[in-house]
Amino acid sequence: SAPTPTEPVAEAQTEPDEQPSDEFNSNELLEMFRASAPEEAPQDDPQPESAPVEQALAQAAAQQNDQSSEQQPEENNAPSPEAPPSYELRPDGSFKVISANAWVQGAGTDDEPYVLSWGVLKSIEKLYEPRAGKDILPDWLDLLDGKSVQIEGNTLVPVIATTTRELLVMQNPWDGCCIGVPPTPYDAIEVVLNHDVDFGNSAVGYGTVQGTFYLDPYVVDGWVLGIYIIEDAKYRSGDGVAFPEF
Repeated sequence: SAPTPTEPVAEAQTEPDEQPSDEFNSNELLEMFRASAPEEAPQDDPQPESAPVEQALAQAAAQQNDQSSEQQPEENNAPSPEAPPSYELRPDGSFKVISANAWVQGAGTDDEPYVLSWGVLKSIEKLYEPRAGKDILPDWLDLLDGKSVQIEGNTLVPVIATTTRELLVMQNPWDGCCIGVPPTPYDAIEVVLNHDVDFGNSAVGYGTVQGTFYLDPYVVDGWVLGIYIIEDAKYRSGDGVAFPEF
């Protein structure tokens, strides 16, 4: 009776020994198949996966650019404190130049011309510098453009002649060479007279000029050579700064 229980035990031991061998072989085949399959899949998968990622990044960048571009006009359109009014206008036509802290009296007519001072004209020296990128004239000059003005200053005849209809009006006396202070574009005005003037033997003088004021900036390579012109002008001589005698 003893051997009968041992036989089933031996059979039970042999059956499990054969089954694992079959399962192991099948697993090896599966692993071999899987090992060969991914070699082709990654070649195709990255291309379709990377394209959507690049598109998403491009769309996100475009949205950021759109948002920034939409925000910039709002900031630029906002009132800027950097550009305050350059003048104050009175009902009678006179106005105050803020940069010079001075009033220009008159109405711009022949009977009541604007009376200019050199301090007012020179006040644009730091505001109008094309070489430094400041190439816009202050808007208060538009009030003078084409209007009748009057100014007093030193005069210089540009040509040697007994009579002339052209002269230069300046803040400081200058003989055109080495005596006096050479003018700048901000403190000199080119004048075209409507009548002849006789300066005698002297090319310099002093007097009052009244005529039509025009803006005519003359700029070469960023350097300002001239700005102001008075045409159809009348000249009246007066006492100014006398030149020293040598």
